[in-house]
Amino acid sequence: LLTMVLPSFYHNPQILLLSHPKSSEMNLLYNLYSSLVIFSTITAVQAEDWSFMVFADFHGSNQYTNYPLQDGQTDEKVETIRSIGQTYGGELALLPGDSNSYGGKPTQEFVDKFGGTPEEAVYQGAYNCYTSVRKMFGMAGYKTLLAAVGDHEIGGNKGFVKVTEKNSKLNTIPALRKAFEDGYNRNQMGEYIVDERIYFGNASWPSRPVGTDYEGTSFAYIHKNVLFVTVDAFMQVTDDYENYIDKETGRGGEGTITCTVKDSHLSWFRNIISEGNRSEDVNHIIVQAHLPIIQPVRKVSCSGQFFDDARESEFWKIMNDNDVDIYFAGEVHSNTASLSRDGSNLVQIVSRSRAFNNFLKVEVSDESLEVISYNEIGEKPKWNGKYEEQGRLIVNKVSKTVTGTGVLELINPEAPLIHFDFNSSSALGSRQVPGLTSDDSLIATEVNIRDSNCKEAIENKGEFGVQYDAQVTKIYTIADARKEGSNAGLFTESSRMAIFGVGPYSGGQPVSFSIWFKTVVTDKDMILMHYGDTYGNFLSAWNYKKNHFTLVLENGVPALYTQIGTKAKSSLKQKLNDDEWHKIDVSMPTHSCRLSQVDLYVDGHVQPKIVEGSNSHLFALTSGNLSLGGFGYSSRNHEEAYPNLSPFSGMIDDFKLYNRPLNPNGDLFTVVQSKGCDKSNPEGFNIKKVPGNCSRKCLKRKACFGYEKKRTEPKHCILFREKVGLGEAEDGVSCSLKILA
Repeated sequence: LLTMVLPSFYHNPQILLLSHPKSSEMNLLYNLYSSLVIFSTITAVQAEDWSFMVFADFHGSNQYTNYPLQDGQTDEKVETIRSIGQTYGGELALLPGDSNSYGGKPTQEFVDKFGGTPEEAVYQGAYNCYTSVRKMFGMAGYKTLLAAVGDHEIGGNKGFVKVTEKNSKLNTIPALRKAFEDGYNRNQMGEYIVDERIYFGNASWPSRPVGTDYEGTSFAYIHKNVLFVTVDAFMQVTDDYENYIDKETGRGGEGTITCTVKDSHLSWFRNIISEGNRSEDVNHIIVQAHLPIIQPVRKVSCSGQFFDDARESEFWKIMNDNDVDIYFAGEVHSNTASLSRDGSNLVQIVSRSRAFNNFLKVEVSDESLEVISYNEIGEKPKWNGKYEEQGRLIVNKVSKTVTGTGVLELINPEAPLIHFDFNSSSALGSRQVPGLTSDDSLIATEVNIRDSNCKEAIENKGEFGVQYDAQVTKIYTIADARKEGSNAGLFTESSRMAIFGVGPYSGGQPVSFSIWFKTVVTDKDMILMHYGDTYGNFLSAWNYKKNHFTLVLENGVPALYTQIGTKAKSSLKQKLNDDEWHKIDVSMPTHSCRLSQVDLYVDGHVQPKIVEGSNSHLFALTSGNLSLGGFGYSSRNHEEAYPNLSPFSGMIDDFKLYNRPLNPNGDLFTVVQSKGCDKSNPEGFNIKKVPGNCSRKCLKRKACFGYEKKRTEPKHCILFREKVGLGEAEDGVSCSLKILA
């Protein structure tokens, strides 16, 4: 009776109110019906919780280009994704680009295998690859696969250069994009996997940007209570014969193609996002494309491409203004969660899944999105098939909060990204640096840096954490060297200190840093800090337009090298190789500033500079590595470019790097406020009172050389000097002590 009657009650529950039953038996049945109807009505309104997966930069499908995956075939990739599907579930999967590795695959290899024209050959090979990836994920239970175009799917960014260059793949990109469309986004009947129109209540829009170059690779799709929008953001902005780089705005830098969304493509995106935001049927909006938009992000073994204009782009503003919840990206082979700085709870999450060594699971309810990051564990260098949670992020729509832990903890872009205080060192491998593996292990315990075997690490205490720990050898920690209770690192020409992570420099992004050091070496040009290209083409004509950053002591005088033949050097010629501690601060005051505009400070005092060579706008190499005291992991031809440079000998302490300009009052100095005056120096030196407001001198000539004073208001002054800023006011008067940070 229940099975016959309940459907009528569900669709028309008010019939229960027509009359109340008289008998006790009917009364019991009536109450049972009422309870079932109320329960079924509530469950109909409350959507069922569900989950989906994110696999960014899988990269592991090239083998299927020549040999497509067959029904029933298995290999390590298939077994691993099957295990993930069985263990972690998920109703669908997102691929934010780079499901293969076509960047290093020459077009001729396709022609040799398949024959025909280059366009026909690459289409056939790429179609084999993409249909095989879709089949592989289908074997794991992910029948719905939403894939975004990455640079590798259309030949890799190395192939974006103009057609007159050897590695150009511009002529075959349309065929590669068509293979992506047919392999991922059409079924065996040639029909698109998404409906022609997407419905939001009574309103509807085309699910694809029809009439644009992206009508087969950008699309919108609704699953349950989530709107998913996948965007192909690779746009050719110049003709086939001209590479594009705008150093003044920080755009481009990857040949003729850049990452942006414009014109009709952008209008389609705006319509879909704004309509989804208005729809009562959509609880959450998810967008995916390949490249990170807002900086900084952690990076590992990548080219470091970025989205033009970042948070100033119209694409980001549309998401920010229309309550998009998460923007998923890849490219950089690492994990970073960043909260919008523009008044919304939009979160950018970039992640890694190379060889399925990481992945994300997203648990969905009406009120929240919970993102869980999993990291591979096991004895083998890959394909272990075992994982542990390494981070979690929750978007709570009720409390309007976003919180993260572990690798998904929201980064603070104002704090130092990298900070080495030389107080924490350990054996390499005791803290896993994701991506730093060996031939026989998932976690490397030793690495080679410029012919030196490194088995130790110095901990990064900045926002980028363990991913930017430094691998080191022959750096000796000296206790109480610069300040009591703290260590410094003693470097010799045999020392090595380098960061495996890429960046954080990126195009025109303002990057600043500070470093304490002490040396007595003369007649040498020594490297204090170096950021240079990783992949060996530093001297190429194309990379020559971009900038590296190398801070050098030229026989004790600081100079910043940014290109071969280009540097900014202090014109004061104050020599800092005097066996005293000194602090150098280098600050880019604005995005894409010129070299002459970079602020160079020595012991808190800005230095006038002489610029030799080009004074163009700065555009950093995006695929470089950072090191202290030498060239580190950067390409070998730096020695060829700079035969005059030597490794640093001396002590280094308290290196900090920021993704913003330095604040002279906060980053260069620490200002300590106090009421009244102590009779002792806060740094422990003996001092005596000198005539004049708020002024004292040191008794120890070697410790300090006197003070500069600046009166800020009656009975209030700031005192500082070139070494360690000290000072006191008269008894009973408020005093500021300005101390070098």
